[in-house]
Amino acid sequence: MPCFYICALLFYPLVWGRVLTGRLPYWGELNLFTPGLIALLCCSLLLFNSKTLFDFFSHRAARMIGMTFGFILLISLIQLIICYDGQINYLWSSVYWIAIPLFCAVNRRQVEKYLSPFMILLGLATVIQALQEFRFGNLLYGIPGNWNWNATLIAVTFPFICLGVYRYFRKYDKILPYLITFLVLAGIALILYCESRAAVLGLIVACCSILILYYWRKFPLVYWLRVGMFLAVIGIILLGLFKEQVFVILEDEQRLFLWRGAFGLIEQNLWFGCGPELFESAYAPHISADYYFGRLVTARHPHAHNHLLQFVATMGIPALLAWCSVIFYVVIKNLRQAAGQGNWYLKLYLFIFILLFIHSMLDVVALVWPLGCIFLIVLGILLGRAVEDSTQKEFKYGKYVPVINRVVGFCCAIVLLNYLYFNLFGSLHYRNARLISDEKNVKSAFLEAEKSIAFKMTPQNTYLAAKISLYDFKNPRACLKFLDMLDSLGFENYEHNNLLRAKALAVSGKRAAALLYFAREQQNYPLSCVNLYYYRLVLNKLGKKQQADAIDSHLKTLLKLKGFTEDMLPFLLKNPSKDLAFRVFNENRGK
Repeated sequence: MPCFYICALLFYPLVWGRVLTGRLPYWGELNLFTPGLIALLCCSLLLFNSKTLFDFFSHRAARMIGMTFGFILLISLIQLIICYDGQINYLWSSVYWIAIPLFCAVNRRQVEKYLSPFMILLGLATVIQALQEFRFGNLLYGIPGNWNWNATLIAVTFPFICLGVYRYFRKYDKILPYLITFLVLAGIALILYCESRAAVLGLIVACCSILILYYWRKFPLVYWLRVGMFLAVIGIILLGLFKEQVFVILEDEQRLFLWRGAFGLIEQNLWFGCGPELFESAYAPHISADYYFGRLVTARHPHAHNHLLQFVATMGIPALLAWCSVIFYVVIKNLRQAAGQGNWYLKLYLFIFILLFIHSMLDVVALVWPLGCIFLIVLGILLGRAVEDSTQKEFKYGKYVPVINRVVGFCCAIVLLNYLYFNLFGSLHYRNARLISDEKNVKSAFLEAEKSIAFKMTPQNTYLAAKISLYDFKNPRACLKFLDMLDSLGFENYEHNNLLRAKALAVSGKRAAALLYFAREQQNYPLSCVNLYYYRLVLNKLGKKQQADAIDSHLKTLLKLKGFTEDMLPFLLKNPSKDLAFRVFNENRGK
């Protein structure tokens, strides 16, 4: 069991060096594990210890859960054929959702035994990192690398830190209350300093849920119904009083536009989803222009900022129903057991799960390290506790089944080691390429990018190699070769790859072919003035004056809309990031 937790801590090995030094460029580019590889690890460990697995499935409820997980696995296998074109390395990211909870449910007692040290280590590490960033005057990103995620990580780990302090200092009953009070206040202060509305909302809902659970059996159901009705009336009154402020907040809330885009993607992939690995590419054309009027815009969109929307977009509606049925069963079953004054550990697990689930409705915490691991580990623990109370019946299996399972588990372990080797060195060379590129040593950066591709071809390293080929080496043929590699991975849309291909084709003399990719780029980034400039240029060279005039008119309209003049076009061509994040640029320019 310690093996699982050690691996869960090694997603990003450099994060621990960053905790010690405070700053470490591109620490997140070097990764040993991925969600898919941790899922493969869980599969291997489950098959090695098949006796425990069969004991788990001796429970009636476990067999029902097994059927549900089996259905999600079936969807994953179908995706392997219709979405991934047989690229089996993509399969494991779909299995991620079921492998970790099943592993933790089967080994529930061992998982719980080592959970406290795991959470305390994460909690202390993120606090140390946050204090280092506070010293440097930065936002409190913590070890997750994002202030929103860091706030929630602090919220879910501090109870374990308080429990650890209680165990070691309970003999000193005079100072213990002050020490615990200080820790609680310090944790709340750090959370508030992170300024994460989603984390605070999740914390409030989780605390209220535990409070209701504690007093649930002390009052009759009628009382709770009256309280619920009273709170609903108060909520309606407050909404009426502050509706203007609420509408202003919602009007400027970019998540709404991202969610709308996710619904557009779901309509095209109702039954089997687009596959978790290909979400970013499939999602890009569905993001509306309204999103790009906001302040926090980005060229990449690897998530929809809502766990359930992300799940249904990547896995399909049938898989979502199966997933929600598991969550509903686990929560309802454990809420009944946790009601009253006892089962404080169970209340703690429910507190963590509720907090993470609420936050996941507004962010991507179920996918990012380490919150994604914590979310699925706690789900697995709750699943194991729920299943243990169901009726038990002997699970019959053949004489040679354990032996076959061990052989398959050994094969999974070999495959895992192979993936880890190529993943580690591929990401190592990619990080080196990014570091060297910042030093303007383009030739060395390109060589490192090529080494990275040789170990493991990814959208990141192929796109970097393509950019260097065109912009630095002036080699459009090489650029197109790397972009073809990007397409072979299933990424027709990745950052500004369509504009890059359009430029490479135009320089190569294939101007007519470039028009398609200028159009795709504009679909992905509807407010792009840089793309329209090159689009107009190529149309003029092709002699398509009418179309060029239409693009010119649209370009002038967008420039005016963004608060730019035509004189700023040369600046925007040299600084395309300002074209994307024009709102922040204008705000800073006005100061």
